[in-house]
Amino acid sequence: MGDRKRFLEKVGAALQSPTSHGRGALAYADLPAPPERQPPADLLALLTENAAALNIQLHLVEDPAGAGAALKNIVGTTEAEWDHQRAVMAWDTPLLKEIGVEEIVAGGGMDFHWAPGGQEGIDAAGREHFFRRLGEARIGVTGADLCVADTATLVLRNRPGEPMAVSLVPSVHVAVIREAQLLPDFIALYERLAEERAADPGALTARMTFISGPSKTGDIELVMVHGAHGPRALHLVVIRER
Repeated sequence: MGDRKRFLEKVGAALQSPTSHGRGALAYADLPAPPERQPPADLLALLTENAAALNIQLHLVEDPAGAGAALKNIVGTTEAEWDHQRAVMAWDTPLLKEIGVEEIVAGGGMDFHWAPGGQEGIDAAGREHFFRRLGEARIGVTGADLCVADTATLVLRNRPGEPMAVSLVPSVHVAVIREAQLLPDFIALYERLAEERAADPGALTARMTFISGPSKTGDIELVMVHGAHGPRALHLVVIRER
């Protein structure tokens, strides 16, 4: 019990817990005030640096037309990983419709499918149809609610027409966001979410996905492999609109 008590005291001290009373535990009053946070001046520069480190392929464009051109290039140059991958599936959102994702895919000679309006309310046959089409998708195109520049992390909520599976099942994930959706770090993200919840308790969805780069693992002989548990590539298109 002695070792356990010392271990818990150390954990409590590290967490700055006011209920920790063992040797070495710190009271809040003994801690120096945290330095004032200075958000980075250029979030795009911070995002660019961290996206490269995580193998995220970043596309900075000036307007929705530029986003459409970037998407056209991605669709035209992405080779199928499996023989059955012959389609693109996209979230049904105003931004993706504005950039013309359906027309871009059709022009490239691939099948295109809008994601259904959320799995809630879809019968068994509809769900089976959705997952069959999703399994045929080479590329999944989504938006994102926010993006944390400090870790190049996309934040996706689950809403009707925006199923998480579109970002997870296809071999390649393309996310399109506006520059205004960038936040400097997770502190800013949690502050934003807290503000939204205070204004509207229903603003936080039941599920939320955080994505930092393509799927990767180093389990086998410490060799990094992409695409083991999800998309092998992640393209992030940011509309600057300056």
